[in-house]
This record gives sequence, structure tokens and C-alpha cells, in this order.
Amino acid sequence: MIEHNWSEKECLDCLSHEAIGVELSRNVARKLRSGKSIYNQHRDYCGHGLTYKEGKYCFIVVHDGWLGYSEVIASFDSEESFVSFLSRQSDFTLSGASMQEPVFYTEDRFLLNNQRLTKKALGSGAVFRT
Repeated sequence: MIEHNWSEKECLDCLSHEAIGVELSRNVARKLRSGKSIYNQHRDYCGHGLTYKEGKYCFIVVHDGWLGYSEVIASFDSEESFVSFLSRQSDFTLSGASMQEPVFYTEDRFLLNNQRLTKKALGSGAVFRT
């Protein structure tokens, strides 16, 4: 079995447990509602992203860098429910390492912490695409 350094215990132990927070979550919701999405764009597995489609805020798994090849893993009908959910997440829960967050949790070593959303990616380091 191939070990991926991003999923090793040492890497997971360094992930922040600080909550994303309401302010950043609201900013993300506004950007999504304006028609922007956040996701990696390259071949094959691209990790998790966020988009707003058909009136819902959606956490997605992206493949081949295109939203058309994405699958929805969680969706929210209102900004309030989306902000409430995202604001309590952290880099650790978004990584898939926390059994306490079943939406993202995985035992798959390839998927664990691989191209997952982070507080930095949602904030100043974000690349929102239209």
C-alpha cells in the first residue's frame, strides 16, 4: 500500500482545530451566491470544493477540474444553514480525519486530507472561479 504523506498521523496532528467562524463563512456564502465556486482544476481527482447551484450551497467532490464531473456530498437550502455548518468546521474536520463529522470523514488514506478545503483556501488564499 502506498503511503501518502498528507494522510500520515504527523500531518493530521498538525491540522488546525480552530473553527472557520461565522464571518468567513458568510463571506464564502456571498461569493458562492454571486456565481463563483471554489475547487481545484486539474486532471483526475481534484478534492473537495464548494459551489452554489439550483438554490443550494453544495460541498462537492471534483474530478478532472470541472464542475460537470463533480458529486454533491452535502447541500444546504439556506444561507443560514450553510453558514451554521461551515462556521463550526476546522481544517481538521474538513480533512476527513474526524469521526465526529460524518459528512467529510473517511478511512481511505488517499482521500484523507487530500486536496480538502481549508480555512486559508476559503479566506485570503481562495481561488474562486466563475
